[in-house]
Amino acid sequence: MFKRRFALPTLLSALIALLACGGTSITTSTSLTPSPSGTITATVTATPHGGITPTSTGVTTPPTSTGSATATAVPPTPVPWDTHPFYEANPDCVKDGASWGYFNNGTGGSMTCTSKGVRLTALSTINFSGLTGRLPPHMTLSIDVGSMTSGAIASLILYLNNPVAADSRVYYFDFYSTGQWTMRRYNPGVTIASGTISPMTSATLTAIASGTTRTFKINGAVVASINDGLTFTAASSSAFSLGGSSGDSAIFTDLSFAP
Repeated sequence: MFKRRFALPTLLSALIALLACGGTSITTSTSLTPSPSGTITATVTATPHGGITPTSTGVTTPPTSTGSATATAVPPTPVPWDTHPFYEANPDCVKDGASWGYFNNGTGGSMTCTSKGVRLTALSTINFSGLTGRLPPHMTLSIDVGSMTSGAIASLILYLNNPVAADSRVYYFDFYSTGQWTMRRYNPGVTIASGTISPMTSATLTAIASGTTRTFKINGAVVASINDGLTFTAASSSAFSLGGSSGDSAIFTDLSFAP
């Protein structure tokens, strides 16, 4: 006969009460195992309902998700236009990574790179579109022109909102060696402002586009600043050109751009 050392019902009740103390319903199973020493060993297995597992510290641990999330890399937004200043002492004659383009529309004009700068004859134009190929609608463009012949016309050109060459959103800032200057918008040809200063064969020309205001400077002095009410928000380009009659020429150097 086996000798019982404890009251089995009391043990079961205590274990069940302990496991159920958190308010969790449980299912139990009991097995009795006699040992050679005469002691009955009771094994109680408790399975809680609701996915909460009792621990020895009395703290309940919620289920842990085994799912994994995959992060998707978002590519950086490309810069829409040039955001840094640019300078070139010999425009379109040095491989500086900028976007340049020469044309004369079949007029017989020419472009020649010299040690003093780029020499243009009438009628020739060099486009400048910065390092990205797109200039901002708000910009300052400046260039030095020298060695102008008597009939030469040096021009700075701003193409705003990327229009075609015949579009009215093209602004010309013209300087004549006779001292005459004009600010005009192309097609239809509208002269916005004009005037005269002392004749000179060299000058620094600056064109500024900011909001609805266009400004033209000669040798750092403002000769015209007008607000035409037109706002431009898209990328743009620019150019400088040499007009006049056959045989007229000038040398351009020190082009600078600032956004």
